[in-house]
Amino acid sequence: MRIAGVAPTIVTYSVAIDACAKCSAAVAVDQAFDLMTEMKRSGLEPNLVTYNSLIHTCARAKRSHLAFKVLQFIREDRILPDIVTLCSLADACGRSGDAIRAFEIIEQLVMELLSIKPNLPVYNAPIHACFKANDFECMKIAFDALNREGLQPNVVTYSTLISAYAAKSRVEDVIYYLNKMQESGMCPNKLTFTSVQDMDVWKC
Repeated sequence: MRIAGVAPTIVTYSVAIDACAKCSAAVAVDQAFDLMTEMKRSGLEPNLVTYNSLIHTCARAKRSHLAFKVLQFIREDRILPDIVTLCSLADACGRSGDAIRAFEIIEQLVMELLSIKPNLPVYNAPIHACFKANDFECMKIAFDALNREGLQPNVVTYSTLISAYAAKSRVEDVIYYLNKMQESGMCPNKLTFTSVQDMDVWKC
C-alpha cells in the first residue's frame, strides 16, 4: 500500500479494509485479512475501527465464523467492543442464517459491557436469520425481545416478518403484521406488497 514513498497509516488501512466490504465476494474477505496482516507487519496496531470494518467485511460475505475470529482478536488486544461491533456481528449471523448465535452474541456482549444497549439493527439481524431458516418461533422471540427493549420496529422489521409468513401463506399472521405496521404509521414497501401478492393462497 506504499504509494509515492508515503507510508500508510492506521486510517489508510482501516479505509482499505472497509472498502473490501463493498464487494461481498469471498476473495474480498481474504484481501481484508491480508491488509490487516500487512498492517501489523508494518508496525501498526489495528484499532476498533479497523476490526469493526473487518467484521463488516466478513458479514457481507456471509462468513460469520471469521467475524467471530475477529472478535477474538479484539479481546486479545484488550479492546472494548462497541455497538458497531455488536451490530456487525449480529448482521454476520443474520446473513449466515444463524439466528441462535446472533441471540447468544447479543446477550453475551450486553452482559459483558453494560454500556452497550442493543439497537434496532441488532434485533433485525436475528429476525432476518430466522426468516432464512424458516424458524418462526425464534423469529417471534426476536420480535418480542425487540419490543421489550422499548424499540420501535421499522419498515425493515415488518417487511421481513410479513415476507416470512407470506412465503408460507400464513394469511392470519400476514394480516396481523400488516395491521401492526399500519397502526405504527408505516406504509408497506414494494417488498412487502410483492411478498403478499406472491402467496400461494392467491394461485388457482
